[in-house]
Amino acid sequence: MADSSPGPARNFPMTQWTLVDRAGQQPSDAQQAALNDLLQRYWPALRMHLVRRRGIDSHDADDLVQSFIESQILQRNLLEHADSDRGRFRNLLVRSLNNYVNNQFAARSANKRAPDRAAHMGDDDASRVQQTDTPDHEFDVAWARTLLGDALGRMERECRDTEREDL
Repeated sequence: MADSSPGPARNFPMTQWTLVDRAGQQPSDAQQAALNDLLQRYWPALRMHLVRRRGIDSHDADDLVQSFIESQILQRNLLEHADSDRGRFRNLLVRSLNNYVNNQFAARSANKRAPDRAAHMGDDDASRVQQTDTPDHEFDVAWARTLLGDALGRMERECRDTEREDL
């Protein structure tokens, strides 16, 4: 069943659950292609949500969406939790993105209040990242960064071509 409704989510594409399901499967060529397609479709809507609904600067929104995709979708496999019986896919994405952004802002605020403590917390995070560094994981992260860079470049060109650099 497709997702479509008026209101704040009108900028989100219609959900194709078969695409979401393929993108959430075990790594394969078909899964990578589906994930690529899914990210290209939802990147602009996620970014627009942060800029328009949350009032976040466009450059910060780009960084937050990119890190959200890397952290939550690629590393934590958020797509595993997508289920058409549990609700709309865009609601899962927006709720997860909002939680991620809130956590990022809270961490930044904590770093400003106690920079020495934050430095020690970062050491634990680094050891966890080293444990997940496998050739497959490194490839997935590099691929995602390339994909996100390409999408951002296309978006910048489109904004420039339509004289909408403010976006």
